[in-house]
Amino acid sequence: MASADRQMIGDATLAHYGAKDAMDRAMAQAGVDLRDVGYAAIYDSFTITLAILLEEIGLRARGQAGQAAAAGRFSADGELPLNTHGGLLSYGHCGVAGALAHLAEAHLQMTRRAGARQIAREPAVAMLHGDGGIMSSHISLILERTR
Repeated sequence: MASADRQMIGDATLAHYGAKDAMDRAMAQAGVDLRDVGYAAIYDSFTITLAILLEEIGLRARGQAGQAAAAGRFSADGELPLNTHGGLLSYGHCGVAGALAHLAEAHLQMTRRAGARQIAREPAVAMLHGDGGIMSSHISLILERTR
């Protein structure tokens, strides 16, 4: 689901960018909530972008994303594996198609084909979120593995 209610990040408030709106609609349409998610792929063009999105989506309280990451909460064996391909800052930010790297990694994780990056738990639900236009547009996608 998508959300775009401003042109530039300067038009946003520090409490609302639009990410939560998009993710809430995607989860409602899929019939899942945050407790169901076993893998997360969040667009990380900059470190601060990832922290903002993790907090706005509700994966961490405001001001807690950095501490959670440092504590390993988002590592491959953490409570919610995140961007296991290294994210766009490590894997490679290829511009417009950058979010496709997140989609490809989520698919690999859900189909147990991620090789050395494979997470321990088998995720039945993955969340993907991307932003664009200087954090002015947001899109969220829920993937569910079926047998």
